[in-house]
Amino acid sequence: AEINEKGVCFFVDWRGAGFKNFNPKLVKMLLSTVREIMPIRMKAIYHVGQPSFFSVVWAVLSPLLGSKLRSRVHLLGGLEQLAPVAPAESLPQDLGGNLPMNADISADMLSKL
Repeated sequence: AEINEKGVCFFVDWRGAGFKNFNPKLVKMLLSTVREIMPIRMKAIYHVGQPSFFSVVWAVLSPLLGSKLRSRVHLLGGLEQLAPVAPAESLPQDLGGNLPMNADISADMLSKL
C-alpha cells in the first residue's frame, strides 16, 4: 500500500550504451509496460549517462507519452546527479549506491528480448 501511495522510481543506466546496441523492441516493451501493464504509481524515471543520440530518440518518443508520465521522466546526465534524488541505500552499486546488483536477473531479462 505504501508503494502505491508514494510511488516507485526507476533508474535507467545508459552508460556504455550506443546506437549499435540500441534495441527498439526494448523501448516498445518498456513503453507498453509503463503505460498499460504496471499496476503501480510511477513517481519518476531517472536516466543517467544517456548517449548523444538519446535526445533524438526522446524527441520522437516523448509525444507518445501522456503529459503526466512525460513530466516524471528526468534526464540527469551523470551519476553525480543521482545523489540529490536517491540515497545511496536505495541504489545499486553500479549507480554509486550500496545495494548489490543481481546480474543473473539482468542477464535473464536481456536474453528474452
